[in-house]
Amino acid sequence: MKLFFSILLCLIVFSGYSQKMPDLGLNKVRVVENGSTILLETNPVNSGPEIDPHLTYYWYSSNHVHTTQGGYSGRLLNGAYSEFYENKELKEQGKFKKGLKSGEWKKWNEQGKLLAIVTWHEGIQSGDFSVFDEDGKLKQSGVYRNGLLEGKIKTYNKDGVTIQKYHLGKPVPPSLKRPFLQRIHFWGHKRTAAAKSQKH
Repeated sequence: MKLFFSILLCLIVFSGYSQKMPDLGLNKVRVVENGSTILLETNPVNSGPEIDPHLTYYWYSSNHVHTTQGGYSGRLLNGAYSEFYENKELKEQGKFKKGLKSGEWKKWNEQGKLLAIVTWHEGIQSGDFSVFDEDGKLKQSGVYRNGLLEGKIKTYNKDGVTIQKYHLGKPVPPSLKRPFLQRIHFWGHKRTAAAKSQKH
């Protein structure tokens, strides 16, 4: 009889152990939605953010991740964020700071090929970026400043690299000025012509 109760007790303990979900901690959350699995952190913040009506805030409530422009109602995403496809491959990874994307973010396709690397600062795309094709080959790279393209943007193709300059998000037309040496030659040519006309 004692043997029976011992076996029964072991079965209850082991079955309870096998059904226990992993403890992710109070501020770590696992969400499954739309075929994706998301692991996120909602670490406490010392003070709530000053809400900017132009920015998109990410927050967690009722086992869902929500995005709202200019506001939130729940626990702000604050810390590491990883999203996975159904096949367990990484889909997107980065960090949040008070509900806003911050630092380097990466995206992959379902085959694990890198699609993009983007830098964020307080919810605005700002810093280096790289875009890749479906095979993971670099397509474009450059810099964003406050959400706008800035400086030299390089586009890569089978023929080589094309460079287009941007300022405040708009393409800068090529300069019409001739190179410095050509301008010196032009002035020299002009002086020579003037000197010849004075001789006659």
